[in-house]
Amino acid sequence: MSIPTPVVAGLSAALATAKPAPPVWTSGIDLSLRGADVRLLDPATFKRAQFVTSGYASLNDALGGGFALGETTTVFAPSSMGKSSMMANMALNMARSGVSVAILSLEMPECDIWKLLTGIAAQVPRLNLRQNKMTTQESQNLATAVSTLSACKLDVIDRRCFQPDPGPCMDVVGNMIRDGVRHRGWQAVFIDYLTKVGPHDDDEVSRVPRLTNWAFDLAQRTGVHIVALAQSNKGAYGRLDAKTKKRTVSLEDVKGVVEAVSDFDNVIGLVRNDWNTGLPQDPVDLTAVTLKARQGPTGYVALQFYKSIGRIIEPTHYSFGGAQTNAPVATATPPPPLPNRMVLHRAQELLREATRPSALSSAGENQPASPLIEQDALAQEPKRSN
Repeated sequence: MSIPTPVVAGLSAALATAKPAPPVWTSGIDLSLRGADVRLLDPATFKRAQFVTSGYASLNDALGGGFALGETTTVFAPSSMGKSSMMANMALNMARSGVSVAILSLEMPECDIWKLLTGIAAQVPRLNLRQNKMTTQESQNLATAVSTLSACKLDVIDRRCFQPDPGPCMDVVGNMIRDGVRHRGWQAVFIDYLTKVGPHDDDEVSRVPRLTNWAFDLAQRTGVHIVALAQSNKGAYGRLDAKTKKRTVSLEDVKGVVEAVSDFDNVIGLVRNDWNTGLPQDPVDLTAVTLKARQGPTGYVALQFYKSIGRIIEPTHYSFGGAQTNAPVATATPPPPLPNRMVLHRAQELLREATRPSALSSAGENQPASPLIEQDALAQEPKRSN
């Protein structure tokens, strides 16, 4: 029995227009699961990356525009160098610019982070906040800072938010960040410290690669920028740069596996010349060394650190030196340093003694100076414009 000619013609036409079956990948990877195909002619391929600001123009330039969404950054330094203050300042700058930010503090309790943030915003010394001894002006500044921060999209989370078992492990923290992105619109998440994230079943050398891969994958999948703080080797900060004669830092100074830490998109080291010298300065020059930047060059970023307040500013007389520079470029005469607070207190005491009338009653001579005089004198301290 022969097949009619119209049927044969119909089958030939159907076979000619039919699409070939997609090939089966033996690896189990299905490219159709990607959110969007990236092609050479796709406009999304050349779309400018979205950035969140660090609050420092020179650091933004060093990172190629700021912190790119979907990438990771590690900020490392030894203890007491200013990592937590740097984190608080950048988070505060982001929140003030309208960015939704989260701080995951696995070392400091939530109340201490809020004190650090409000002290920076109000320019109130941390010791005064801790002892609750503030002048009238400082109290007013603190009230204004609290009102401003309450309107910002800033969340602080500490270890108490996690169940004791399993604690802040990678799975739990990852789910929390996904929920924060979905429900709170987080665009930047700070983790202090990354090695505090569990599980802690392996030694640190084995865990660091797992943590960096976890953070890298989580940032890409959620579109959030993750800034992870890391502890570094204390002895590494004794070396001096041959050209700048200042302390320097390198990738080898990071505590843990260097290759794993370098997997971050951006690697920033903090350096202070007065660190561990026995000659503390306040304010002091703080240098952020960009050892790796996915979107920009490497170089030195000069900052100024007011340690008593925790505030880090960008001096107007400094600018980013560009790729592989060895020192910041001075464009103006630096302003005079702010007098040390203790020296200022002693000068005020000597001034009061010098101007005290000679004919005082015996009762008045034995009375100590009123604390209100001290507070009024502190309130009249010259404040440095930023």
